[in-house]
Amino acid sequence: MSEDSARRAFALHRKVQTFAGRACAFCGQSDALVLQRFRSAIACRRCARLALGRSAHEAHHVAGRSHAPETASIDSNLHAQINVLQAARRAQSRTPEDADWGAAIGALRGAIDVLYAVLRILERTAAVGAFREAAGGLYSAIRILERTLTVHEKEDA
Repeated sequence: MSEDSARRAFALHRKVQTFAGRACAFCGQSDALVLQRFRSAIACRRCARLALGRSAHEAHHVAGRSHAPETASIDSNLHAQINVLQAARRAQSRTPEDADWGAAIGALRGAIDVLYAVLRILERTAAVGAFREAAGGLYSAIRILERTLTVHEKEDA
């Protein structure tokens, strides 16, 4: 693990410890990954942005800013969660040097991270039994795609 990766991992650990069991003073969101100190309260990323007169949505570089300029407008809290997933993946990734292949891998990995974040939200909000039944196939498809990408990355590295 690089020094930068170790620093990010420590910062994430500290954030989760700091905000575990706490909630946004405005909407009640309790996911530690999206909480932050805001003025004299704790707020989720979305509520903090709204209080500052900004949009509740942010531009997300699905393939990663270094691979492609295309963005998708997504909810601020979802963006915070996806950024954590992508930072963790970057710490482990061995993306090929070839720019086109790297962009393709980045786009697919970004799509996987978005799907995981959405599934995580649905898992918390939907009826657990019905959700697991409906999402089981999607989880399996995501895992197959991840294994396929990992094999190709190893072959090209």
